[in-house]
Amino acid sequence: MSRAHVTALALVNWKGVFYERYLLDRHVTALEGANGAGKTTVMIAAYVVLLPDMTRLRFTNLGESGATGGDRGVFGRLGEPGRPSYAALDLALPGGERLLAGVRLQRGAEPAVELTPFVVTGLGKEVRLQDLLLVRRDDADHVPELDELRAAVTRAGGALEVFRSTRDYLASLFERGVTPLRLTSDEDKNKLNEMLRTSMTGGISRALTTELRGFLLREETGLSDTLTRMRANLDACRRTRAEVAEARVLEREISSIYEAGLAMFAAAVHAAREAADEGERAAAAAAAAVAAAERDAAELAAAAENVTARQGNIDDRLAAARAEVERATAARDRRNAVVVAATRVGELERELAARTGEAASARGAVDATAAERVACRRVRDHAADAYDRASQGLAHLQTGLDELHRRAHAHRHLRRRLDEARAALGEPGLTVDGAAAARARLIAGGGALAAERARLDREARDAALVRDEHATALAALAVVEAAAALADRGAPPPDRDEPPHARARAALARLADREALVARAPALARELAEVERLVTRQDAARARAEALGIACGPGASAALHARLDAVELDVREADDAARRDAAAEEAARTRIGELTARRRALDNLASAARFAAELAGRLRAALDAPVSTRAELLALRDRIVEDQRDLAARRRALGDEREALRRRAAALDAAGGEVDPELLRLRDELGAELLAERFEDLDPDEAAVVEARLGPLTGALIVEDVDAATALLVERPRTLATVWLVAAGAALDVAPLADGAVDAVCVEQAGVRVTRRATAPTLGRRARARRAEEVRAAAEELGA
Repeated sequence: MSRAHVTALALVNWKGVFYERYLLDRHVTALEGANGAGKTTVMIAAYVVLLPDMTRLRFTNLGESGATGGDRGVFGRLGEPGRPSYAALDLALPGGERLLAGVRLQRGAEPAVELTPFVVTGLGKEVRLQDLLLVRRDDADHVPELDELRAAVTRAGGALEVFRSTRDYLASLFERGVTPLRLTSDEDKNKLNEMLRTSMTGGISRALTTELRGFLLREETGLSDTLTRMRANLDACRRTRAEVAEARVLEREISSIYEAGLAMFAAAVHAAREAADEGERAAAAAAAAVAAAERDAAELAAAAENVTARQGNIDDRLAAARAEVERATAARDRRNAVVVAATRVGELERELAARTGEAASARGAVDATAAERVACRRVRDHAADAYDRASQGLAHLQTGLDELHRRAHAHRHLRRRLDEARAALGEPGLTVDGAAAARARLIAGGGALAAERARLDREARDAALVRDEHATALAALAVVEAAAALADRGAPPPDRDEPPHARARAALARLADREALVARAPALARELAEVERLVTRQDAARARAEALGIACGPGASAALHARLDAVELDVREADDAARRDAAAEEAARTRIGELTARRRALDNLASAARFAAELAGRLRAALDAPVSTRAELLALRDRIVEDQRDLAARRRALGDEREALRRRAAALDAAGGEVDPELLRLRDELGAELLAERFEDLDPDEAAVVEARLGPLTGALIVEDVDAATALLVERPRTLATVWLVAAGAALDVAPLADGAVDAVCVEQAGVRVTRRATAPTLGRRARARRAEEVRAAAEELGA
């Protein structure tokens, strides 16, 4: 269900605010600011618009600055003197209509304020409140008068309605769905005033505290149990606050440790990564060195094999040479070429020595290469160990590596799918970035193919339907032609060689003719009946004319028309005479009505004169005043009005006193006594206990004596350590001038008074205190209940 709601609040010429527009939320709007910033002023402005009644606009001071109470709460919050102030609510009605409800406030003699409520309707949503509530003069904004406001509203296309009374204003708001009641009675206005005051000042309303407390709150048999539970709850709150503070400290420490551990972990991970990278680099370098050494060793081994092969060849040649030398030596005697053979053997021996040195140097190189290979293998093993240690240090990164493997697998899968797509589409240049566009093209192509397929299916279905309809139409045509042949037996048969369409049109034309004839059958029947009726009427007229002696021969029609005209003339004259008679009768009735009304007015005047004479006699007898003339009556009326005002003022005074008594009774019932809130705050800070709480179960008669005995100690605090509590209170800010502290377990003089004594005599440190026993004590629950009943009875008596 749609309801009216406020969208904005506008203030013009208020204290501290020349013009301000406050946007209001449909749910909750919060005002935040320091003391004296104007929060209460804004709430009072809205209060004034909702209930513009100065008899109820009485505000107490809610902050540290501002008015102190009474009508000064409004008078003291208005702005520049000499100019009016405005407060207006911009409302959105259920039907979407915009309504501006406002009040014009004009200062009078302090503290009087004159209120003029008004509403503005017909405004568009684009119209700004500033354009209505301010006027532009000399390049500056000024507060408008009511006529200037009306002119601005008219220019904006709206209508301004000013109300002479609050009742008419509230009734107009009710008719537009803004307020739930018409608020015509004082009771309804008081309810609205109480609701607004409670909403503005907070707390709980008097009706709830006085009437619903017994229904909503279970009665406690002992206040001490409740206070004990409250004390336990306060202690639990303190412990909870301490635990919360400790938990916050632990949370900060744990957060610091966590952040430090996270930083250490990140540093360790970074170091492990650096070590792994360094190990990988060292392993790569070692592998390269091993590969180079292996290549060198292979080359040296190949060279050694070559040298060994050459040495074997040389050895073979040397053996052959030696055999040849031996043969030459043996044949030296036989040959003369022994010298040449000996020279050849020397040369071979020199060559053998050279080859032997080369073989020795090659073996040394091979041994050095083998040693270098062993050293490279040791370096490689050391690098492999470092790599293993780095791998072990990176064990916590296994999850990340698994994720990388998963992504690599996904990448490979994507590559395979991309290759398949390239092969299927015939686009070898298809990339991942272009896959989305290719997919969109395929989807579009698939949609087009599906649409084409659906079209072909639809055409096939339509063709089948056309064939069925054509066969049905041919069968129907055959039936129609057969029926036409039966109806028109003399007509030539239809030409079967003509197209079926032409034959069907011809058959339909014949059917249309038949239908037209059939449709005229009822009309022909009616015409025949009408002709027969006219014939009967004519025969009757002829018979009646013959009975009247009127000839029905030639010329009878003219004579009949002449006589008919004469009769019609007589009828018109008779009608005119009847109308004249009716007009005369109506005039007579009007005259009779006027005379009757005049007689009734004279009777009313006579009754009023008799009532006035009777009332004058009663007034003369009751007030002993002359009431013979109008001047005497006016003087008596002024006197009665003055007495009525005096009675109304007395009634308001009695009502205020009654409300004060009711509030006092509610305070006695709800708050457990009139205890200063500052004293309750000090009790909580010191962990103390109110001394008055020790005497909650006293009898009312005993309460008067104990209250007189205690004197100022009725408002004292019981503390465990007086010195410690005093040290906490000294030099601390507080509003109470005096605070009484009593040590726990201290002996108090609460002895009963002597019979008939009304004063309690108590010996103090500086002298003697004499306190009169209270006639209406408030110490103790039962005494407060009795006092509340007495105060409530007094309030009811004042109300009566």
